[in-house]
Amino acid sequence: MWPGEGKSWESLCAWFLGPRAENRDLLEELIKEAIDSHVNIRKSYDPQETDYITEDNKQSDKYKKEVEKIRRELKKILNELEKSVPFYSTRYRVSRLVDQ
Repeated sequence: MWPGEGKSWESLCAWFLGPRAENRDLLEELIKEAIDSHVNIRKSYDPQETDYITEDNKQSDKYKKEVEKIRRELKKILNELEKSVPFYSTRYRVSRLVDQ
């Protein structure tokens, strides 16, 4: 706690994932709400419009191969991000300051 500030900084905690992902549930809930809202907007825009991506499309080999490619690329990105500097870690930031 910072002198003279009480715990006024606690409201900031709601805006961040947290160094140890303490707000994971909140972030997942908000992302799901945003996606659900966008899906509902698209579905209600013109209810008479037919689907462009059909279940038949989703069962095709070309579609399935492309989905696998997307998943592989996402895994590559996530693996690279694991190697990035952990700026979210207070311990890391402090150790960098001490080294200077």
